[in-house]
Amino acid sequence: MPKYSQNFLRNGNIADAIIRACDGLRCPQTVEIGPGKGFLTRRLLPGREGAFTAVEIDPEMHAILRKDFPDEAKIKIVNADFLELDLSGALPPGDLLFVGNLPYAVGAPILQKVLSFPGFKNAVFMFQKEVGDRLVAESGGPEYGLLALSAQSRARVRRLLNVGRGSFIPPPKVESAVIVFERLEKPLFDSPEHEARFFALINAAFRHRRKTLANSLAMSLSTDRAEQEKKLEAAGINPQSRAQELSLEAYVKLSRAF
Repeated sequence: MPKYSQNFLRNGNIADAIIRACDGLRCPQTVEIGPGKGFLTRRLLPGREGAFTAVEIDPEMHAILRKDFPDEAKIKIVNADFLELDLSGALPPGDLLFVGNLPYAVGAPILQKVLSFPGFKNAVFMFQKEVGDRLVAESGGPEYGLLALSAQSRARVRRLLNVGRGSFIPPPKVESAVIVFERLEKPLFDSPEHEARFFALINAAFRHRRKTLANSLAMSLSTDRAEQEKKLEAAGINPQSRAQELSLEAYVKLSRAF
């Protein structure tokens, strides 16, 4: 069994599609997360003009990468857990493109760390397909929730392609999806405080997603239901709505009222 739940991409057509997506984003500085044996790195590195940083958690894979890519002027290879890494100290300043076939177990936390990093401009990540479906979900559907709102409030999110199990060694038990993220040109939030209220609101709204929005907010925030109904009505939102029925724009507007 591979360490760290690694499933190595082996499909050259999928890798080439990822490279084309990266090239289209026109962000010269690149950070590859979890390069493994460098299958994607070999295609990605030649076209990069700016700094290239690869972050690999596995010491054995790190040793392979150092041997195969010895030119430290072209690529900086860091042996570290990305989730534990001080990005400000390890990565170059300026706009960054993040790319990687992310481990299924920690794909969402890695994404949250990337989206929160000031240097994030673009990302092309592979996730478990179920996670990809949730990231691109629109309001009203069963996949729509905290993950979609968290990502879409900070980036334009789109599916590049789905990837079958046979594209990896060893084959995973589930299918995958490649998702592209582009930083919003204009932030949705008026201030850091507004952003904090937004995330507090959506967490409260979806904590009891089977209940009405008024009930879920009242239960999550330990407040009176009638009070929540008045706030929702004042914002033009039906208190009987369910959390998944509200659009991103509605939550941004509502977080101002709250």
